[in-house]
Amino acid sequence: MLNDILEHYPEPPFPLDYSAVTDGLETINRAIREMGLAMPPATEIIRMDEDGLPSIHPPNLRPTRKIISLLGKLPKYMREDGGEWKSAHAQEVNAQLDGLNRVRLDRLEGPALANHLQEALDLANAINGLRFSLVLPMIINGKILLFLAKKSGVKNALEGDLVGGLEYKTVEINKALKRLARTVMSDGEVRDALAGWPAKEVWNTIKRTDKGREFRNEFLHFLERYGDRAPKAKLPFSAVSWSDEPGMVLSLLAAMVQPSESEYASLSQVDNHSDSPFLRFRDQVANRLPGPLCRLFLRSLENYRSAHIMREDTLYVTERTYAAARHAALEAGRRFAAEGLMTEQGQVLFLTLREMYAALQGRLDPEEVRKRVDRRKKARPRAEVIWRGENLISESFADDILSGQAGSPGQARGTVKVISGPEGFSNLKPGDVLVCRFTDPTWTPLFEIVSAVVSDTGGSLSHAAIVAREYGIPAVLGTRIATKQLRVGDKVLVDGDRGMVRVEKAWYPESGKD
Repeated sequence: MLNDILEHYPEPPFPLDYSAVTDGLETINRAIREMGLAMPPATEIIRMDEDGLPSIHPPNLRPTRKIISLLGKLPKYMREDGGEWKSAHAQEVNAQLDGLNRVRLDRLEGPALANHLQEALDLANAINGLRFSLVLPMIINGKILLFLAKKSGVKNALEGDLVGGLEYKTVEINKALKRLARTVMSDGEVRDALAGWPAKEVWNTIKRTDKGREFRNEFLHFLERYGDRAPKAKLPFSAVSWSDEPGMVLSLLAAMVQPSESEYASLSQVDNHSDSPFLRFRDQVANRLPGPLCRLFLRSLENYRSAHIMREDTLYVTERTYAAARHAALEAGRRFAAEGLMTEQGQVLFLTLREMYAALQGRLDPEEVRKRVDRRKKARPRAEVIWRGENLISESFADDILSGQAGSPGQARGTVKVISGPEGFSNLKPGDVLVCRFTDPTWTPLFEIVSAVVSDTGGSLSHAAIVAREYGIPAVLGTRIATKQLRVGDKVLVDGDRGMVRVEKAWYPESGKD
């Protein structure tokens, strides 16, 4: 479970994040308890002290009497297709979100602003509750499907094989990014701008000039549709969305347009999302199973694919909901800074949700607000060590071999680039091996240019595994120590079949990581 927590929360939550993080984790815990496993409250798994320093305390999972009924639920789980989301909830939730986003936050009194923010969080909790009540059955269905695939003689099948060629939210967004990249490739001024300056500064330059009119219009339309996507999206208040920091998208595009024209021919087929590998996989398994099992496999596979679309849709809707809450929190921070309670609006992150509400409602002494913000700000540098440091393995890996989970099959050789965040995306070159602490949907367009992916966290169900499978590149995930042990410039062999990375030629650069 530690790996799962670090994958979803790769940075330590700030005090303001804490309630929303534990509420989200508790929705997962409730679904797990329904399946017959004992889970402590989320506030015991992720704890936070008075200095705002969080720590992880993974539980020991143990079965309860409910697990006896799990076998009886398997037929229901294999029928779950996520249809309840689209038929009964999606339209209503999106209408509520549109209503929240129409509110002029600067016109709300303090108590009304607090209520508005809580309404957004309540909506996120409702979405997450529905999401995980459907996603966990989907995961069990996936395990059964992979078992049937193995029984049919298809070896090494992974979750990514089950959703190949499927049109879901991350695929939709990645296609839109590829269309933007195609526009960049056709406009010399914009391409030169991306190549000539740090990507974070390009957006401000483009906004002030006439260059790249088509690109500007497409870019703004892209942000209007998908701008609430955010790295580290499960951290509701400390995450930063693409709309709030467009430089992150420009950094992605700078990496995507580096290949030569011949290497980037795939842009002309940007909308061709082939399902041929999936069809071969499906038919190979189905043709080897006896009649009843074949029919069960095909029905359950279609349900799994439909449920995966629901999983992706609800993830992005949750991102939109958190963005609405985040904007309200920043408005509160702006007011607190104007009143002298903190030096800048972002320091609102050092208040807990309850404290922020109390301050907005005039129930928390201003001097107490200043003291808590100052104390937690000074303590924050210790948060990373507490959150991750005690969970890392410090010793070197043996014989230059690093082990992890097989996320996507195949082998690839390349040069290591250790990337810590969006600011480093533009440093990637075609054929590099992407080494990172975590990946999320915002990283997956990079899979177009890298030869392999290696990460500290993640597993076969992660976005990295599923999208790497789609792009046909090997992925080794959940290594825990890749970013600590692999160095920029190392020449490595990534073996996605065995979940192994071998250093073939080590390099010790004078500088640090990208």
